[in-house]
Amino acid sequence: MKSISISGVVRKESGTKEAKISRKNGLVPCVVYGSGDPLHVLIDERQFKKVVYTPNVYVIDLDVEGDKRSVFLKDIQFHPVNDRILHVDFFEPKEGDKITMNIPVRLKGTAIGVLNGGRLRLTFRTLKVKALVADFPDAIEIDISKLRIGQGIRISELNFPGLEFLDAPNNYAVAIKTARGAVDLDEEADAEEDAPAAEATEEAVEA
Repeated sequence: MKSISISGVVRKESGTKEAKISRKNGLVPCVVYGSGDPLHVLIDERQFKKVVYTPNVYVIDLDVEGDKRSVFLKDIQFHPVNDRILHVDFFEPKEGDKITMNIPVRLKGTAIGVLNGGRLRLTFRTLKVKALVADFPDAIEIDISKLRIGQGIRISELNFPGLEFLDAPNNYAVAIKTARGAVDLDEEADAEEDAPAAEATEEAVEA
């Protein structure tokens, strides 16, 4: 999994008034939760552009005045009007603990069904996955190149070592639906096989 570095300073004072002053100065109040006591931190809001406004998932290498930790985004609060970040919670997992994350889905190839006029339906843009931190991929890559019209790939059919998928196993992660004007490859193949026989019959009649 990709990592990104963010730095901050210890938040020495708490309270609503102090938080408002920090935000006016471009600093976001944050809390790091883990096995020990919560760590209260102030982080320049510009640093969050690298991790918040992106579909990618990162391990965040957080440096708080020399105290370095590997953390993940847990929760973000936005202002209801201007969408500025008001507060961020981080989670620091213990070594050996499995955690749950939403990992983006990445499709590989072009489905046969799409080439024949079918419509691609991506049911999940992210999948809920439980795993050790070291086992998380950047994305769940699904090969759709062999999918025909009417076919799909269920959650239960996804096989990635070390990953446990928590979404309903019978749900389709991706499917190829019928669209107007679509051609079924199997029917097209049958028609091609019948064509030479028809031509031979016509030639025999002419003879």
